[in-house]
Amino acid sequence: MAQAYSHPYHRTMRVLARPLAELQRERSDRLRATVRPRVEQALAALRAEGIICRCVGSFARPDAHFGPGSDIDILIESRHGHSDAELWGRASSLLPGIAVDVIFADALAAEDLAYLLGDAR
Repeated sequence: MAQAYSHPYHRTMRVLARPLAELQRERSDRLRATVRPRVEQALAALRAEGIICRCVGSFARPDAHFGPGSDIDILIESRHGHSDAELWGRASSLLPGIAVDVIFADALAAEDLAYLLGDAR
């Protein structure tokens, strides 16, 4: 029985699939390492104001893709008297040039909060 013809492009893509995944992982890891000090500094500044917060989402999950278009998700567990708008503004001002998404724990269903806390940093 004759072997089916395989186009060179398809053979190349099969060979490249793993290295491309590894390259994406390396890029994600490098970007996280570059951004991490700024994120930790921002979280520390928020905590110094009495705000209980954590980083969640793709930045917090080492197995998730974190790329140039990714944002930093900050979970606010206690507002310490700050309004939603104040917290959004403060988080954004602490991380200029980085997209920030603020998530309020009191607005989440219990199972959604538990999921986010599973990878929180």
